[in-house]
Amino acid sequence: MKQIVLTIVFMSLVVTGLCYAEPYKVVFETIECDGKSGFLTISIESIYKIQDGDCNDPNNSEQRLKQLLVHDGGGSYKSHSLGQDAAREVMDEIKAYMKARRGALERANTVILTD
Repeated sequence: MKQIVLTIVFMSLVVTGLCYAEPYKVVFETIECDGKSGFLTISIESIYKIQDGDCNDPNNSEQRLKQLLVHDGGGSYKSHSLGQDAAREVMDEIKAYMKARRGALERANTVILTD
């Protein structure tokens, strides 16, 4: 009886895991104009844009910081500053993610019907 209950619980967890896919997240180092730094984890789907920032990189005055705009869930965007190298890494992760998604769609055995 105990094995049957454990099997049912395990199977329900597997089905739940298949139905609920966690969004792909990216982790990167942030840096502010005053030199304060930290790390941020965000869903790759929430990234709107990477653009030039408002100030130079405090660690390399010859380079400007980049600004990452992220959807806040409403109609606005939250801005995060990051260095040139971190921005390049985020862009590489976005490209790899999109390539993987495109490959998954191309390999899918689905038919899409439209009116």
